Amino acid sequence: MGGWSAPPYPNQQNLVLPNQGVNPIRNQQNFAQICGEILSENPDLDISDIQVKVNGIVRQIYDRRAWSSLMVRGQIATTGFTTGGSVNVTQGSPLIQGTGTNWTPAIIGQQFRLGFNTPAYNITGLDFVNQIITIEMPWASGNFTSAGYFIAQYYYSIGPSIKYIHTAKNMIMAWRLWLNYNQQTLDSRDPWRATVFTPVALAQMPPDPNGNYMVELWPVPSIVQSLPFIAAVQPPNLVQDTDALPTAIRSDIVTKFGIAWAKVWKGPKFNKYYDKAEADRLRGEAERELLYMAKADEDLYRQNVIYPSESMDMAPDLLSSYRNAIWDYNHGVVAGEGNAEWGGF
Repeated sequence: MGGWSAPPYPNQQNLVLPNQGVNPIRNQQNFAQICGEILSENPDLDISDIQVKVNGIVRQIYDRRAWSSLMVRGQIATTGFTTGGSVNVTQGSPLIQGTGTNWTPAIIGQQFRLGFNTPAYNITGLDFVNQIITIEMPWASGNFTSAGYFIAQYYYSIGPSIKYIHTAKNMIMAWRLWLNYNQQTLDSRDPWRATVFTPVALAQMPPDPNGNYMVELWPVPSIVQSLPFIAAVQPPNLVQDTDALPTAIRSDIVTKFGIAWAKVWKGPKFNKYYDKAEADRLRGEAERELLYMAKADEDLYRQNVIYPSESMDMAPDLLSSYRNAIWDYNHGVVAGEGNAEWGGF
């Protein structure tokens, strides 16, 4: 017995999501009304085809802009380091035996490190009674007995339907996190991921095993802290008749795109309601209305204009100014050479 199972990344609950079934006051149609109006323009359509098309139209509109009503607040809650006791590891085995450890299910979804010659392995399971953890891939280095180790949270799955992080900050250091870094950026600066303490950057990762948006914090946080963020989300499909669009999205624009599609569906040979001229007119009108909708959203939450002061107060840039002894040790340069490529010193 003694086995535990849990979601691979436990911080998915750190989001402030809209209340289910509660919509702000709006003067627009729900899902059934949108589909019904499209159907009235072409009664030969199947309602299921209309529903699929409406969701496709809506997703395309979602991708036009970071609409203010498609943003959510959340936090990345860091865990600090887990140490204590020692471990036995065997080459080719995903099982790691702890001795004198006190591991709890909280470490599931965190990463195991023993030295820096192997990657940070995700912990996918824990036998609490026998203090045996399971890592996502077989241990690929040599055999070690009674070895020191540490467990930390390098990777964070932000949550379902997250498209990207819009802004994030480090409250301890009072700086904004860099968001435009990727794995190549971190690999060029710290391939060992040996730098620790408190993050300056949030770098994109491949999706987690559930397909959710995932990031790596660099340096890996060795302390417990909260990193607040605002993220853009992809809402779920419209399904129920009473489902409504997000506040920023006008249903009449969705309906016009839908009717334009219905007017040319299957072409003139099979569509007795075929009217390409009217479809083109409606599509052009909907595109123009989208511009007005974007302007209204910009008035609500400014994004297109960035004041000079808002581009300041970032964390140190790891591509130029963020340096440490580990990086210097592996990137020797001629004394006095001060170009920007080597840190601008």
